[in-house]
Amino acid sequence: MKALLFATLLLLVSCSHVNEQSEPAFLSAGPTARDAFAEHNAFPDRPEFQVAYFEYNRSRLTAEARKIVTANGDWLLTHPETKIQLEGHCDRRGSDKFNLRLGEKRTDSVRALLVEMGVTEDRITTISHGSFRDLAVDKPHLHRRVVFKFIATP
Repeated sequence: MKALLFATLLLLVSCSHVNEQSEPAFLSAGPTARDAFAEHNAFPDRPEFQVAYFEYNRSRLTAEARKIVTANGDWLLTHPETKIQLEGHCDRRGSDKFNLRLGEKRTDSVRALLVEMGVTEDRITTISHGSFRDLAVDKPHLHRRVVFKFIATP
């Protein structure tokens, strides 16, 4: 009985040893967590770009969306090495074909303003997701948007 108690105690002590050199636990979750951690540390001054929202069935920039795109564009102008992707989104109303085209028109509006500001076209790519990547919320106005994504920053 003493031998079993001793073996159990020894097993518990050996399993509780913490390696001081180990990386944070969330990094062992897989390459995605590790990559996100490394990217955050590599570009600590990277802003969280604001999202430009649109009116129902429209691709024209509202005054508020224009302010947001201008603010994002101002940062891009001071970081000429940064490349972005503009992602167009729509709510679920309308056909898939219509929504894909509307998302494309929305990204074209944002791109046009950025280029007008002086951001070169070769730094901007666009994609329309239509209504295929909608948010998990029941608020259609939040789906009608263009999202700025970083695709390259040296």
